[in-house]
Order: sequence, then structure tokens, then C-alpha cells
Amino acid sequence: DTDTRAGVAALQADGDAAGFGEGDHDAHPIAAALMQRCRVLSTRIGSQIANMFGAAAIISTAFKALTDIITVDKNLTNALSIQTGVTAENRKAMEDFATTLATRTGTSMADLTEAFYELASAGFTVEQQLQALEVVNNFAIAGSFGLKTAVDLLSTSVAALGLKSEDAVKTQKNMVMIGDMLAKASILSQATIEQLATSLTNQGAAAFKTYGQATNEGIAALAAFAEVGTKGEEAGTNVNMMLRDMTTKALENKAAWKAAGVEVFDANGKFVGIAAVLEGLEKSLAGLSDASKKAKLETLGFADRSLTATSKLLGTSAKIKKWTGEMDRAGGTMEEVAKKQMQSLIRQLQIMAQTVFALLRQMLGPLVRSLAVIAGAVISVANSFRIVNAFLNNFFGHVAQLKGLNLLWQIMKKHVIGLAKAGLLILIKYLIQTVEAAGLIGPA
Repeated sequence: DTDTRAGVAALQADGDAAGFGEGDHDAHPIAAALMQRCRVLSTRIGSQIANMFGAAAIISTAFKALTDIITVDKNLTNALSIQTGVTAENRKAMEDFATTLATRTGTSMADLTEAFYELASAGFTVEQQLQALEVVNNFAIAGSFGLKTAVDLLSTSVAALGLKSEDAVKTQKNMVMIGDMLAKASILSQATIEQLATSLTNQGAAAFKTYGQATNEGIAALAAFAEVGTKGEEAGTNVNMMLRDMTTKALENKAAWKAAGVEVFDANGKFVGIAAVLEGLEKSLAGLSDASKKAKLETLGFADRSLTATSKLLGTSAKIKKWTGEMDRAGGTMEEVAKKQMQSLIRQLQIMAQTVFALLRQMLGPLVRSLAVIAGAVISVANSFRIVNAFLNNFFGHVAQLKGLNLLWQIMKKHVIGLAKAGLLILIKYLIQTVEAAGLIGPA
């Protein structure tokens, strides 16, 4: 029909425009024109889809930033609520430092500000928290575990070792020292930083302090335990049992230990250390059968469980001595490992995301604070209105009951409540205008 012929003619014209000659119309012109139109249409559709996804991404990012602001505010409020003597300057310093770390390391502001609460819960002052936050963040990145876990493991270890000080700088240095040793021990052994730190927090650190074991050698011993498959909480339990029986039994069975040629305490009564005791035991047990070794250890007073724990490290005294030296030279290891971890693609993307979020927080912050002011004012007015409404209900209710003026009460109640609602709306409008005039938000 006429419409069909007109459509074909239009398609042939498009075919000519696409570069097909007159002689090609029999085989290709309609198909070519259709393909050309499909390409134009697909380009337009692709552009629209791209725009839609772009808009969705912008909205999603802005919403994430808004959520981030609210979460950060909540975390800082929580952290400061359990401390005394804090000021607005403290809060700003905490938020600014967390922002710096977030944009430099990719750790989220939500996690960093939550860490303030964890540190405060561990007894750290605001000054100590500011000093410690970067340390625990590096510890978390180096060990590839969460910041909350890092705070718990490192702060608990430092406290259990007796290395926490009122001096914030000294505490920070001690946290760095322990973090460096654990990172170095992880490199030397088959244990992760988290497993070694867990060994410390599960009896290990307390045992070192109780029995006078030097921390550097103690961590080297935990690394040696890891080499024989004893890690985490089990290693902490083992080192505690071993130190307990080494020291206690040496005092209870002095003659047996002296006969074995194993020295546990020096002339000043100080514990000589795990490596020295193991070396003495290794020399005393050299050449004996397994049965004879067990019998000799039992004469020294070792119980079955501590005997098993001690036996695991027999033959490792030289390694523990060598690794103790490595602990003394471990300075900077934690930060070095953390920097290497931050070279990963995912960490670089996190750094980029946190940089964008920091910019959006700066842009959206005044709006959120303005909304908070308005919300507080509205809540106050609403509460006042409820109080007034309850009073009027009570007052006029009594009047109506006493005078029988129920109809009058209903009329007056209607007008009074209406006036109160109108006053509330006027007040809200005034608050919004005040905020706009202050330049905190733009006019609607």
C-alpha cells in the first residue's frame, strides 16, 4: 500500500546516505538503512543509560556521605560520653585527625571514630587516643584484620605487659614497639600477626610480666611455638604453663635442677629467660632416650601438661636467641608492612573513596548541622505543645465537670489548639529563615 511504499523509499534514502550505490538497493539498501538507524538508536539509548547510571552513582555517593556524617557524629558522641573533661576542641581534633588518616590510609571514618570509643573503653584519655589511633590503624592494616580487633589486641597486650603509661607519648612508643615485634615475628615464623597478638592477650603477656620474662624473648618464643604448630590462644596457654613450672619447680626442687646443671635464676634472683633455661635442659637431656628424657623432666617437677609444652621448644633455644636479636632490631617493621599492604588495588580504591567522602562531608556538614538545630527546636516546641495541651485538657476538663459547660469547653479547646498549631508552624518557618539567613543552607 501507499504507507508501505513510502516507508521503503525512506529506508532506501537512508541506505544511499550510508554509502550504498544505486545498484546495491536490490540486495542491501533496506538492511543497511535499518542497521544505520539501529546504530543511532543504540547510541542514544546508551547515552541515556549512562546518564541514568551516573545520576544513580552521584545520588548513592551523596547518600553514603550523609550516612557517614551521621555515623561519625554518633561514634564521636559515644566516645566522648564515657569520658570527663572533654571539650569541643577535643571533638574537633579527633574528627580532623580521623579524616587525615582516612584519606591517607583508606580506613573508613566510621571505623576510625569507633576506634576512639574502643580506646576510651580501654582507659585511654583523649590525648592518648590521638597518639594511639595511627598506631592501631597501622597494626590493623599490617595484620589485615579489623580496626576494632587491632585496638583490642594491641591495647590489651600493652596493658598486660605493664607498658601503659600516663604519658601519652610513652604509651604510643610502647604500642609501636609491640606492634613492630609482632610484625617481625610474623615474618620470621608461620604465624600471622593476629595469631601472635592473640597469644599475648591469652595469658602470654601476663605470664611474661608475672615471671619476669623479657618481652622480646617472650615473643620470639611464641614465634618458635608457631613453628611447631602451636598458635593463637593455645600458644599463650603453653608459654604460661612452661614459665610457671620452670620458675616454680626450680624453687621447689633446687637440688634436682642443680644436679641437672640447669640455671633458672641468676645470682640476683632474676629469671634468666626461656632460651637460657631451654639451652640448659637441652644439654642435660642430650644423648638420653625418650623415656629417660621424660623421667628426668618429671624429676625436675614438670607436670604432664607443662612437660608437653616445654618439650615442644626443646631444640629451639638457638633459634629463640637469634629471633630475640631480630626483635631488638624490629623498629619500623609494622609501618613498613602496612605501607606494602596499602599498595594493593583495593586499598588504593578505598583511599580514593575516603578522599571523595571527606570532600562531601565538608560540603554536606553545615546542612546536617542545620537540620539538627531545626530538629532540636521542633522537638522542643512539640514537647511544649504536648505539655500545654495536657494542661488545657486537664484544666478545662475540670471546669466542664464542675460547671457542666461541656459545650463551651469543646469550642474553646478547638480554638486554643488551633492557635497553638498555627504558632508552631510560624516558629518552624522562623527557624528555617534564620538558618538560611546565617548562610548554613540555601533557600528552598
